[in-house]
Amino acid sequence: MKRPQTLQLHNHWWCEWTFWVLIALVISAYFINLDRLPFIGEETRRALIAREMVQYDDWIVPRQQGVPRLTKPPLQYWAIALTTNLFDVESRFTVRLTSVLAILLTSIIVYGYARLFLSSNGALAAGLSFATIVDVLHSGRFAQIDALFTCLLSASLLLWHWGYLRQWPCWINWIVAYAFAALATLTKGPQAPVYFMTTVWIYLIYRKDWRCLFSVGHALGVGAFFALLAGWLVPFSTRIGWQAFLALFASEATTRSNVFQSHFLRHLLRFPFEFFLSAFPATLIFPFYCHRNFWRQLEHRRDAALFSLLCIVIAFPTCWLAPGGEARYLMPIYPCLAILVGITVEVLALHCTQWPWLKWMNTNLYRMACGLSCLMGVGLLILTLMGLGEAVGLTSKQENLFNAGGFLLLGWLAWRSAQSATFIPVHFQFCFFLALAYNGIMIPRLEHLCRDMGQEVTQSSLDELTAYELVSLNWVHHRFVYFYPQPIRVLNWPQEWPAVGGYFCFDAEGIPPELPFNWQPIKQIPVDRFKKKGQAKEQVILAKRLPDRISMLEDKHPLEKQPSRKLEVITQSDIK
Repeated sequence: MKRPQTLQLHNHWWCEWTFWVLIALVISAYFINLDRLPFIGEETRRALIAREMVQYDDWIVPRQQGVPRLTKPPLQYWAIALTTNLFDVESRFTVRLTSVLAILLTSIIVYGYARLFLSSNGALAAGLSFATIVDVLHSGRFAQIDALFTCLLSASLLLWHWGYLRQWPCWINWIVAYAFAALATLTKGPQAPVYFMTTVWIYLIYRKDWRCLFSVGHALGVGAFFALLAGWLVPFSTRIGWQAFLALFASEATTRSNVFQSHFLRHLLRFPFEFFLSAFPATLIFPFYCHRNFWRQLEHRRDAALFSLLCIVIAFPTCWLAPGGEARYLMPIYPCLAILVGITVEVLALHCTQWPWLKWMNTNLYRMACGLSCLMGVGLLILTLMGLGEAVGLTSKQENLFNAGGFLLLGWLAWRSAQSATFIPVHFQFCFFLALAYNGIMIPRLEHLCRDMGQEVTQSSLDELTAYELVSLNWVHHRFVYFYPQPIRVLNWPQEWPAVGGYFCFDAEGIPPELPFNWQPIKQIPVDRFKKKGQAKEQVILAKRLPDRISMLEDKHPLEKQPSRKLEVITQSDIK
């Protein structure tokens, strides 16, 4: 089967004004408010491990509190350590910089790939669609693993198909694609080669391109993949052992399997709806691809649509059928979903007159964009003038007025487009609306709800403890350890215990463990992600070891009246 033809468009697509519009939106949507929200989720764990890589000068074994933490490969930790050292400061901006740069690079790849078969407006629609997917707007600005993994895995898929369509030298195409797949593997694990190899192999089998599939260049690409992995895996396995290596790549799947019996059926029913909402509004285009007449209008865009759909179809069951899978785990296929959006927007703009219902939609979508923007603007304006903005978790009066003006401006632009209402300008306005809404409403709301652990630890009056060495029983919650001013060493217990009169800490839910010595709780530090009324579900308990002659029952502390439990022990083999 012959390779599909692409549009012979302007090769210097990075010089087009639409490309720079995309860059401007991504920078304004992600970089401006980058350090506004406190660290949430796993951000402090990622930053803590990256910090300890620099402290221990050990770039092979990820560590938390000096103990090997074998949950994820090290590439994201390397990236965070690089940005913090580059700016010579460890802040929210430098820790998160890797993620937003990954989102920017992914948007650029989507635009450049789309220019093979779409006009500049269609490519802009694809790039804007990826950058304004709800889950990308949220997860893409945090120091989570998803943004970097999405960039590397989508680069391996889209750059391979890019080179295949443009008929690059076979060996260059395979080596570049497998190199990005290897970097994605070093970011999250074996999910990357499974997605890449399955998609590309099925695509080539469908096209019956046996020469490309069984070429020497393909073998060179596989060799490059294993060579890059070996650069880290060999020294890692030599120091830690092959069992630890297998545990590293199996840890996530093992954790998810624990929820199989009680939650799997509910997960099967709920996951498609979660994916629809997480990938909104890009998921709105799926009904079009179920229409036979729509496929007839794709023309030279058909092959790219098939490849993108294949990526989605292969990835979706891996999270849908996996116990504990979450919709955000499908973020690596969002660039392929954005490609489908760009194709849909351009095809509908060109052929909407052939379907009466689509023609009606095309001429009335601007009204929805106008009404939605004006409604948001007027609502913000009313809340601000009534003095209720800060009460509902929004920003200051000046920022609320600025955001309200932005929404009203978008509404005016939507109304101005009524003379030439098409899918393309309305899609642009909707993407700008989503970016402005998230930055102007969601981020202030999250800032109001999220717990700032930096302030919590600072205001906890821990000056007495910082004069002594604080040790922990097992790992302590990373949000506390990251902000505590001194390193917290993990005890190798039961062989080692806190010294008499010394301070120690542990994770608990208000329940003390069974310990063979007398101790007294000093303080409870909540480490929940969000501020909540009442007792926190996650907390760190700071305690002091008492002399053995003092009875625990004499202290009458409320914590000690509750039932006890045993902590899991970190064995000597874990601390190397």
